[in-house]
Amino acid sequence: MTAPLDRRVPVIVLGGFLGSGKTTLLKRLLERGDGPRTAVIINEFGEISLDHLLVSNVEGNSVVLKNGCVCCVIRTDLQSALRDLLDAKAVAGGRQFDRIVIETTGLADPGPIAQTLGTDPMLRRQTRLAGIVCTVDAMNGAHQIGAHEECLQQIAIADRIALTKTDLIEEDAVGSLTGMIAGINVRAGIFDLQGQMATGDDVEALFETDGTSEAAISWIRCAPALTARHANIENVLFETLQPVDWTAFAVWLSAFVHHYADDVLRIKGLLTVPGAAGPIVLDVVRNHIHPPRHLSDWPDDSRASRIVFIVRNIEVRALKLSLLDFLGHAPEIKQEFIPPALERAHPQTA
Repeated sequence: MTAPLDRRVPVIVLGGFLGSGKTTLLKRLLERGDGPRTAVIINEFGEISLDHLLVSNVEGNSVVLKNGCVCCVIRTDLQSALRDLLDAKAVAGGRQFDRIVIETTGLADPGPIAQTLGTDPMLRRQTRLAGIVCTVDAMNGAHQIGAHEECLQQIAIADRIALTKTDLIEEDAVGSLTGMIAGINVRAGIFDLQGQMATGDDVEALFETDGTSEAAISWIRCAPALTARHANIENVLFETLQPVDWTAFAVWLSAFVHHYADDVLRIKGLLTVPGAAGPIVLDVVRNHIHPPRHLSDWPDDSRASRIVFIVRNIEVRALKLSLLDFLGHAPEIKQEFIPPALERAHPQTA
Protein backbone atom coordinates (compact mmCIF):
# COMPACT_ATOMS: atom_id res chain seq x y z
CA MET A 1 0.00 0.00 0.00
CA THR A 2 1.62 3.26 -1.11
CA ALA A 3 0.59 6.52 0.52
CA PRO A 4 -0.39 9.36 -1.82
CA LEU A 5 2.06 12.24 -2.08
CA ASP A 6 1.13 14.98 0.36
CA ARG A 7 1.12 18.16 -1.70
CA ARG A 8 -0.04 20.44 1.10
CA VAL A 9 2.27 23.37 1.85
CA PRO A 10 4.30 22.72 5.01
CA VAL A 11 4.00 25.40 7.71
CA ILE A 12 6.59 25.91 10.44
CA VAL A 13 5.80 27.98 13.52
CA LEU A 14 8.81 29.90 14.88
CA GLY A 15 8.37 30.86 18.53
CA GLY A 16 10.51 31.84 21.47
CA PHE A 17 10.47 34.29 24.34
CA LEU A 18 11.08 38.02 24.01
CA GLY A 19 14.58 38.82 22.74
CA SER A 20 15.56 35.21 22.15
CA GLY A 21 16.68 35.78 18.54
CA LYS A 22 13.74 34.65 16.41
CA THR A 23 14.16 37.35 13.77
CA THR A 24 17.94 36.86 13.61
CA LEU A 25 17.40 33.15 13.03
CA LEU A 26 14.77 33.86 10.38
CA LYS A 27 17.13 36.26 8.61
CA ARG A 28 19.86 33.60 8.56
CA LEU A 29 17.40 31.15 7.03
CA LEU A 30 16.27 33.54 4.31
CA GLU A 31 19.84 34.51 3.40
CA ARG A 32 20.64 30.91 2.50
CA GLY A 33 20.36 30.42 -1.24
CA ASP A 34 20.36 26.62 -1.25
CA GLY A 35 17.22 25.90 0.75
CA PRO A 36 13.54 25.69 -0.16
CA ARG A 37 11.75 28.89 -1.17
CA THR A 38 10.17 30.37 1.93
CA ALA A 39 7.15 32.59 2.46
CA VAL A 40 7.12 34.48 5.75
CA ILE A 41 4.40 35.77 8.06
CA ILE A 42 5.70 37.99 10.88
CA ASN A 43 3.54 38.94 13.83
CA GLU A 44 4.22 42.16 15.72
CA PHE A 45 2.83 43.29 19.06
CA GLY A 46 2.29 47.04 18.87
CA GLU A 47 1.33 49.83 16.51
CA ILE A 48 4.52 49.86 14.45
CA SER A 49 6.01 46.79 12.83
CA LEU A 50 9.81 46.64 12.89
CA ASP A 51 10.87 43.03 12.43
CA HIS A 52 10.00 42.92 8.74
CA LEU A 53 12.58 45.68 8.13
CA LEU A 54 15.28 43.25 9.24
CA VAL A 55 14.40 40.79 6.51
CA SER A 56 13.20 43.19 3.83
CA ASN A 57 16.47 42.90 1.94
CA VAL A 58 15.71 39.25 1.25
CA GLU A 59 13.45 38.57 -1.72
CA GLY A 60 10.35 36.60 -0.88
CA ASN A 61 6.80 36.79 0.43
CA SER A 62 6.36 38.62 3.71
CA VAL A 63 3.07 39.39 5.41
CA VAL A 64 3.29 41.46 8.60
CA LEU A 65 0.53 41.23 11.18
CA LYS A 66 0.14 44.17 13.60
CA ASN A 67 -1.77 45.24 16.70
CA GLY A 68 -2.02 42.07 18.71
CA CYS A 69 -0.83 38.59 19.49
CA VAL A 70 -1.12 36.09 16.66
CA CYS A 71 -2.27 33.35 19.00
CA CYS A 72 -5.44 35.06 20.14
CA VAL A 73 -6.44 38.62 19.20
CA ILE A 74 -5.68 38.44 15.47
CA ARG A 75 -6.19 34.81 14.57
CA THR A 76 -8.58 35.94 11.85
CA ASP A 77 -5.81 38.05 10.34
CA LEU A 78 -3.52 35.05 10.40
CA GLN A 79 -6.07 33.05 8.46
CA SER A 80 -6.43 35.85 5.92
CA ALA A 81 -2.67 36.17 5.53
CA LEU A 82 -2.29 32.45 4.91
CA ARG A 83 -5.17 32.42 2.44
CA ASP A 84 -3.67 35.39 0.55
CA LEU A 85 -0.35 33.60 0.26
CA LEU A 86 -1.99 30.43 -1.00
CA ASP A 87 -4.14 32.36 -3.49
CA ALA A 88 -1.06 34.16 -4.83
CA LYS A 89 0.75 30.85 -5.18
CA ALA A 90 -2.14 29.41 -7.19
CA VAL A 91 -2.20 32.28 -9.68
CA ALA A 92 -0.09 31.69 -12.79
CA GLY A 93 2.95 33.91 -12.63
CA GLY A 94 2.52 34.51 -8.90
CA ARG A 95 5.34 34.16 -6.43
CA GLN A 96 6.05 30.55 -5.66
CA PHE A 97 7.27 29.04 -2.39
CA ASP A 98 7.84 25.62 -0.89
CA ARG A 99 7.08 26.34 2.76
CA ILE A 100 5.64 29.00 5.07
CA VAL A 101 7.28 30.19 8.28
CA ILE A 102 5.15 32.02 10.86
CA GLU A 103 7.19 34.04 13.34
CA THR A 104 5.20 34.69 16.51
CA THR A 105 5.53 37.37 19.15
CA GLY A 106 7.69 36.63 22.17
CA LEU A 107 4.66 36.15 24.39
CA ALA A 108 2.68 33.95 22.00
CA ASP A 109 1.65 30.38 22.67
CA PRO A 110 2.32 28.45 19.42
CA GLY A 111 -0.51 26.03 20.16
CA PRO A 112 -3.47 28.08 18.89
CA ILE A 113 -1.53 28.93 15.73
CA ALA A 114 -1.11 25.24 15.01
CA GLN A 115 -4.80 24.76 15.75
CA THR A 116 -5.73 27.40 13.17
CA LEU A 117 -4.17 25.30 10.41
CA GLY A 118 -6.50 22.44 11.19
CA THR A 119 -9.75 24.24 11.98
CA ASP A 120 -10.01 26.40 8.85
CA PRO A 121 -11.36 24.12 6.05
CA MET A 122 -9.28 25.74 3.30
CA LEU A 123 -6.08 25.73 5.33
CA ARG A 124 -6.69 22.15 6.38
CA ARG A 125 -6.81 21.10 2.72
CA GLN A 126 -3.84 23.16 1.55
CA THR A 127 -1.40 23.30 4.48
CA ARG A 128 0.05 20.97 7.09
CA LEU A 129 1.91 21.62 10.31
CA ALA A 130 5.52 20.62 9.63
CA GLY A 131 7.00 21.61 12.97
CA ILE A 132 7.30 24.04 15.85
CA VAL A 133 10.69 25.70 16.37
CA CYS A 134 11.54 27.54 19.59
CA THR A 135 14.50 29.87 20.20
CA VAL A 136 15.96 30.04 23.72
CA ASP A 137 18.23 32.86 24.90
CA ALA A 138 21.20 31.14 26.56
CA MET A 139 22.02 34.22 28.65
CA ASN A 140 18.55 34.64 30.12
CA GLY A 141 16.81 31.37 29.36
CA ALA A 142 17.12 29.77 32.80
CA HIS A 143 15.54 32.81 34.47
CA GLN A 144 12.83 33.14 31.81
CA ILE A 145 11.85 29.48 32.15
CA GLY A 146 11.37 29.89 35.87
CA ALA A 147 9.66 33.27 35.74
CA HIS A 148 7.43 33.11 32.67
CA GLU A 149 4.85 30.43 31.91
CA GLU A 150 4.88 31.48 28.24
CA CYS A 151 8.56 30.55 27.89
CA LEU A 152 8.00 27.20 29.56
CA GLN A 153 5.10 26.28 27.30
CA GLN A 154 6.93 27.40 24.15
CA ILE A 155 9.72 24.95 24.98
CA ALA A 156 7.38 22.15 26.07
CA ILE A 157 5.57 21.76 22.74
CA ALA A 158 8.50 22.45 20.38
CA ASP A 159 9.83 19.91 17.89
CA ARG A 160 13.22 21.61 17.60
CA ILE A 161 14.96 24.14 19.86
CA ALA A 162 17.58 26.70 18.82
CA LEU A 163 19.97 27.94 21.52
CA THR A 164 21.11 31.50 20.84
CA LYS A 165 23.84 33.68 22.43
CA THR A 166 25.78 30.66 23.71
CA ASP A 167 28.98 32.42 22.70
CA LEU A 168 28.32 34.97 25.45
CA ILE A 169 28.28 32.54 28.40
CA GLU A 170 30.52 29.79 29.79
CA GLU A 171 30.35 26.28 28.40
CA ASP A 172 29.19 24.87 31.76
CA ALA A 173 26.26 27.28 31.75
CA VAL A 174 25.28 26.08 28.27
CA GLY A 175 25.32 22.51 29.51
CA SER A 176 23.20 23.40 32.52
CA LEU A 177 20.61 25.16 30.35
CA THR A 178 20.54 22.25 27.91
CA GLY A 179 19.81 19.91 30.80
CA MET A 180 17.02 22.19 32.01
CA ILE A 181 15.46 22.22 28.54
CA ALA A 182 15.71 18.43 28.29
CA GLY A 183 13.89 18.23 31.60
CA ILE A 184 10.97 20.04 30.01
CA ASN A 185 11.10 18.53 26.51
CA VAL A 186 13.29 15.46 26.22
CA ARG A 187 12.18 14.73 22.66
CA ALA A 188 13.12 17.96 20.91
CA GLY A 189 16.35 18.26 18.95
CA ILE A 190 18.52 21.02 20.45
CA PHE A 191 20.73 23.11 18.14
CA ASP A 192 23.46 25.41 19.46
CA LEU A 193 23.55 28.09 16.76
CA GLN A 194 26.62 29.85 18.17
CA GLY A 195 28.64 26.78 19.14
CA GLN A 196 31.97 25.92 17.56
CA MET A 197 30.40 23.08 15.59
CA ALA A 198 27.43 25.12 14.32
CA THR A 199 26.99 25.31 10.54
CA GLY A 200 24.55 26.78 8.08
CA ASP A 201 23.11 23.30 7.68
CA ASP A 202 21.94 23.48 11.31
CA VAL A 203 19.76 26.46 10.42
CA GLU A 204 18.16 24.59 7.55
CA ALA A 205 17.71 21.48 9.70
CA LEU A 206 15.68 23.52 12.19
CA PHE A 207 13.18 24.26 9.43
CA GLU A 208 13.10 20.78 7.89
CA THR A 209 9.67 20.03 6.43
CA ASP A 210 9.77 16.38 5.38
CA GLY A 211 8.42 14.99 8.62
CA THR A 212 8.46 11.41 7.35
CA SER A 213 11.53 10.09 9.14
CA GLU A 214 13.54 12.09 11.64
CA ALA A 215 10.68 14.34 12.71
CA ALA A 216 8.32 11.41 13.11
CA ILE A 217 10.68 9.23 15.12
CA SER A 218 12.54 11.80 17.23
CA TRP A 219 9.82 12.05 19.87
CA ILE A 220 9.88 8.34 20.60
CA ARG A 221 13.60 7.71 20.20
CA CYS A 222 14.25 9.02 23.71
CA ALA A 223 11.73 6.72 25.41
CA PRO A 224 14.13 5.46 28.12
CA ALA A 225 14.70 9.06 29.22
CA LEU A 226 11.04 9.93 29.71
CA THR A 227 11.34 10.43 33.46
CA ALA A 228 11.56 14.21 33.59
CA ARG A 229 8.97 16.37 35.32
CA HIS A 230 8.93 20.16 35.32
CA ALA A 231 6.21 22.40 36.70
CA ASN A 232 3.65 19.55 36.57
CA ILE A 233 4.54 18.84 32.91
CA GLU A 234 5.01 15.11 32.38
CA ASN A 235 6.18 12.98 29.45
CA VAL A 236 4.40 9.66 29.06
CA LEU A 237 5.27 6.92 26.57
CA PHE A 238 2.69 4.42 25.34
CA GLU A 239 3.74 1.41 23.25
CA THR A 240 1.88 -1.63 21.96
CA LEU A 241 2.61 -4.29 19.34
CA GLN A 242 -1.07 -4.79 18.49
CA PRO A 243 -2.49 -2.88 15.47
CA VAL A 244 -4.72 0.04 16.41
CA ASP A 245 -8.12 0.67 14.87
CA TRP A 246 -7.66 4.31 13.85
CA THR A 247 -11.37 5.11 13.63
CA ALA A 248 -12.07 3.85 17.13
CA PHE A 249 -8.88 5.33 18.54
CA ALA A 250 -9.76 8.74 17.10
CA VAL A 251 -13.01 8.68 19.10
CA TRP A 252 -11.13 8.00 22.34
CA LEU A 253 -8.48 10.60 21.50
CA SER A 254 -11.06 13.26 20.70
CA ALA A 255 -12.84 12.66 24.00
CA PHE A 256 -9.54 12.77 25.90
CA VAL A 257 -8.21 16.03 24.45
CA HIS A 258 -11.52 17.83 24.71
CA HIS A 259 -11.99 16.73 28.31
CA TYR A 260 -8.55 17.92 29.43
CA ALA A 261 -8.34 20.88 27.00
CA ASP A 262 -5.26 23.05 27.65
CA ASP A 263 -3.69 20.50 30.00
CA VAL A 264 -2.84 18.45 26.90
CA LEU A 265 0.19 20.27 25.51
CA ARG A 266 1.22 17.90 22.71
CA ILE A 267 0.73 14.33 21.53
CA LYS A 268 2.80 12.76 18.79
CA GLY A 269 3.30 9.23 17.65
CA LEU A 270 3.34 6.47 15.07
CA LEU A 271 0.42 4.03 14.91
CA THR A 272 0.34 0.58 13.33
CA VAL A 273 -2.95 0.25 11.45
CA PRO A 274 -4.32 -2.92 9.87
CA GLY A 275 -3.58 -3.37 6.18
CA ALA A 276 -1.09 -0.49 5.85
CA ALA A 277 2.57 -0.87 4.89
CA GLY A 278 3.60 2.13 6.95
CA PRO A 279 2.32 3.85 10.06
CA ILE A 280 -0.06 6.73 10.65
CA VAL A 281 1.68 9.84 11.99
CA LEU A 282 -0.30 11.30 14.89
CA ASP A 283 0.07 14.98 15.82
CA VAL A 284 -2.07 16.75 18.41
CA VAL A 285 -1.52 20.31 19.61
CA ARG A 286 -3.62 21.17 22.65
CA ASN A 287 -7.18 20.11 21.89
CA HIS A 288 -6.80 19.97 18.12
CA ILE A 289 -6.09 16.71 16.30
CA HIS A 290 -4.32 17.36 13.01
CA PRO A 291 -5.31 15.19 10.03
CA PRO A 292 -3.41 11.89 10.22
CA ARG A 293 -0.68 11.31 7.66
CA HIS A 294 0.09 7.90 6.20
CA LEU A 295 3.75 6.98 5.64
CA SER A 296 4.58 4.54 2.86
CA ASP A 297 7.16 2.81 5.08
CA TRP A 298 8.45 2.76 8.66
CA PRO A 299 11.26 5.16 9.58
CA ASP A 300 12.94 2.61 11.89
CA ASP A 301 13.07 -1.14 12.54
CA SER A 302 10.26 -1.25 15.10
CA ARG A 303 6.69 -1.89 14.01
CA ALA A 304 5.11 -1.08 17.36
CA SER A 305 2.65 1.75 17.86
CA ARG A 306 4.30 4.42 20.01
CA ILE A 307 2.69 7.57 21.34
CA VAL A 308 4.23 10.28 23.51
CA PHE A 309 1.89 12.40 25.63
CA ILE A 310 3.06 15.73 27.05
CA VAL A 311 0.51 16.63 29.69
CA ARG A 312 0.17 18.97 32.64
CA ASN A 313 -1.75 18.45 35.88
CA ILE A 314 -3.19 15.19 34.59
CA GLU A 315 -3.25 12.01 36.68
CA VAL A 316 -0.96 9.79 34.62
CA ARG A 317 -2.39 6.57 36.03
CA ALA A 318 -5.88 7.60 34.96
CA LEU A 319 -4.56 8.20 31.44
CA LYS A 320 -2.97 4.77 31.41
CA LEU A 321 -6.07 2.99 32.69
CA SER A 322 -8.28 4.79 30.21
CA LEU A 323 -6.10 3.66 27.31
CA LEU A 324 -5.94 0.11 28.62
CA ASP A 325 -9.70 0.01 28.97
CA PHE A 326 -10.18 1.32 25.44
CA LEU A 327 -7.69 -1.03 23.79
CA GLY A 328 -8.72 -4.06 25.81
CA HIS A 329 -5.39 -5.86 25.54
CA ALA A 330 -3.42 -5.01 28.66
CA PRO A 331 -0.89 -7.89 28.24
CA GLU A 332 0.34 -6.27 25.01
CA ILE A 333 1.16 -2.97 26.68
CA LYS A 334 4.81 -2.36 27.37
CA GLN A 335 5.41 -2.19 31.12
CA GLU A 336 7.54 0.96 30.83
CA PHE A 337 4.41 2.92 29.90
CA ILE A 338 4.80 4.87 33.14
CA PRO A 339 8.52 5.51 33.78
CA PRO A 340 9.83 4.72 37.29
CA ALA A 341 9.89 8.35 38.39
CA LEU A 342 6.24 8.78 37.46
CA GLU A 343 5.35 5.45 39.07
CA ARG A 344 6.71 6.73 42.38
CA ALA A 345 4.87 10.00 41.89
CA HIS A 346 1.58 8.15 41.45
CA PRO A 347 1.73 5.01 43.67
CA GLN A 348 -0.93 2.40 43.31
CA THR A 349 -3.58 2.32 45.97
CA ALA A 350 -4.33 -0.84 47.86
